[in-house]
Amino acid sequence: MNFQHFLDERLNFAIYLYDSAVPPFEEIKRKINENEPPYEECRHPEDDGSEPMFLEQWEQADLAVDVLGMTCLGQVQIALNTFLREFTLRSFGQEALDSVGQMKQKSWLGNYRAAYETNPDLDWKNSGANLELLEEVVLTRNDFQHNAELLTQYTFQDKKHQEKYPDSSFLHPTWRTILRDRRLYVTREKLVDATDAVRTLAEYLDEALLNAQCKARVKARSEAKATIPAVSA
Repeated sequence: MNFQHFLDERLNFAIYLYDSAVPPFEEIKRKINENEPPYEECRHPEDDGSEPMFLEQWEQADLAVDVLGMTCLGQVQIALNTFLREFTLRSFGQEALDSVGQMKQKSWLGNYRAAYETNPDLDWKNSGANLELLEEVVLTRNDFQHNAELLTQYTFQDKKHQEKYPDSSFLHPTWRTILRDRRLYVTREKLVDATDAVRTLAEYLDEALLNAQCKARVKARSEAKATIPAVSA
C-alpha cells in the first residue's frame, strides 16, 4: 500500500484549510488596525476613547484565527495517528498493533515510539524527524480539546505541557514575554513545520521497513544455501 500518498492527502488538506479559512479573518484585523472601511474611526466628540473602536470585532477575528489554526493542527495529529495505526497493522499485524498499547508510556505517540524502539531497524531516533515538535503537536492539540476555560476561548498551556516544553513552539510571542498566561497558537509556519516532521518520520519508516525486509530475504537465501548438501562428483 502507498501509505505516503494517503498521508500526504491529509497533510495537504490541513494546509489547504488554513490557507482558505484564516486570511479573511487576518484581513479583518488588518483593516481595523489600519482604520480602513468599514472599520473607520468615527467617535462621538464626547467619547473619551478609553477603549479602542471595533475591539470586539478584532477579538472575534483573532479568536477565529486561533481556533482555525488549532483545528488544522488537529488534522495533522489525526494524520500522524492514522498513519502509524495503519502502517503498524498492515506491516506487522494485529498482534503488533495491540502491543503498542501495552508500552505504558504517557501518550499514544510515546507508545508507538517505544514500540518501534524495540526494532533497531525502525528506531525513530534515526529518522531525522523533529520528534519533539511531534510531541508538542499532540500536547498542544490536547490543550485545545481538553484544557478549555469558561472565562476565555483561547488555548493555554497546561501544567504537564509547560513542564515538558516551557518554551513550546506554539507559545504566543506577545503573551510569552508580557503576560503570565501561556497562550498557545498556530502559525502557518509552525503548521508547515509539523507536516514536514510527520512526512519525514513516515518516509523513514517506509524506507527502513523496505530495507529491513530486503536484509531478511538476503539472510534467508544465504541460510537456505548453507543447508544444501554438497554434490559429490
